Amino acid sequence: MVNKPRTQHWTWIVLLGALLLGASIRWVYVDGTPASIRAHDFQGHIDYLGFVLEHGRMPSHAQGFQGYQPPLYYFLAAPLAATGEEGGALDVEVLQQISLGLSLLTLGFGLWMGSLLFKRQRISLALFSLVVASFPGLVYGASQVTNDGLVQLLLFGALAWLIRWWQTGELRWWILAAVATGLGVLTKSNALLMLPIAVGLLWMKPGLARSARLRLLGWGAGIVGALSGWLVAVRLMVDRTASIVPNTSYLPPELHLSTSPWDLIGFNPVRLLQHPFGNRLESLQQAQGFWEFYFRSAFFGEFPIDPGLQRLGWVILFLALLLLPVLALGLWQALRHRRADTAHIWVPFFALLGTHWVYRILAPFTPSQDFRYTSLVLIPAAWLVLDGASRLPRPLKWLSWGMGLGLTGLCGVFLLELAG
Repeated sequence: MVNKPRTQHWTWIVLLGALLLGASIRWVYVDGTPASIRAHDFQGHIDYLGFVLEHGRMPSHAQGFQGYQPPLYYFLAAPLAATGEEGGALDVEVLQQISLGLSLLTLGFGLWMGSLLFKRQRISLALFSLVVASFPGLVYGASQVTNDGLVQLLLFGALAWLIRWWQTGELRWWILAAVATGLGVLTKSNALLMLPIAVGLLWMKPGLARSARLRLLGWGAGIVGALSGWLVAVRLMVDRTASIVPNTSYLPPELHLSTSPWDLIGFNPVRLLQHPFGNRLESLQQAQGFWEFYFRSAFFGEFPIDPGLQRLGWVILFLALLLLPVLALGLWQALRHRRADTAHIWVPFFALLGTHWVYRILAPFTPSQDFRYTSLVLIPAAWLVLDGASRLPRPLKWLSWGMGLGLTGLCGVFLLELAG
């Protein structure tokens, strides 16, 4: 009875501190980063928002490079950013503030997942919270005018509610996860990645009768279908396209990648460290290896980065590479000894990486490899690293924790340098 209040007090201190740190990093980054810098097709999203503001409907998939995108983000953001001037004028600063708000809410869901996953594990919770607060792949979207911010929020919310359902078995959390998934599909197609995660967890959940599994599956499918099924019907019957991402047909040939076995399964740390900033517009050779590009883009996106920051980028990647064996240990321990108990970790981990890998095969273009599509994988990956570290001998455990702390600190410094 004495330890519980102290544990709760510590948890609140950690979460509040990480929230303030993450908010500060995002605010400084957004304040020093114009919406068109380190952005993905800025003008295409502005055109979509302007179309919605002017016509009050979504465009067809052939109207503009981003016209195929689901409409939810644009219908929510366009009225908030309208200037009131004729011609559908938009206030870009307001759009950035919307992205910042979405990023902060995503941070909140990430911290909540940390409190669910690391009960009574103070150091692990603190390190996990610092990762979520300062990880570059979660911060870049705070300044961008794109639907990535909203779909990221909905995916983080869906996984948080699925984890809560996994822990309690309460129907309301499953329903909330289904609602978030359905709204996510209305925001961006990569929200479909939540479907194999939910089905996998439903399959692995211990103690459920077959009838209960079928009932939950029906609830989930019904909610997702009711919210987003109409969009699928419009794209199939009105726009007559069966492609999930039709704009890949517009990409230039120089962004097309090889699908050789080595490009799909190989991982060369030496080549990764030789080119810490992999700008897809400059060197296609650097972009060929899927796992190298994916790993690099988690920290540095696919943007041109100031060469003056290359040494800092090299150290960040080097520390991250050193933590990969620790992640592998955590994954081995989970699958070997606690497969059923840790399914809410390894099912999302494999589902996200596996589906992204398959998408790279189906759409062999450089942008298809970007970490932002499956940034949710950071949650199970961070858990696996911290769990693996906790199982090492004391000196190696403290060394791993120290590398993790150093990595998060350098990521925060890197983001502040970008903003400066």
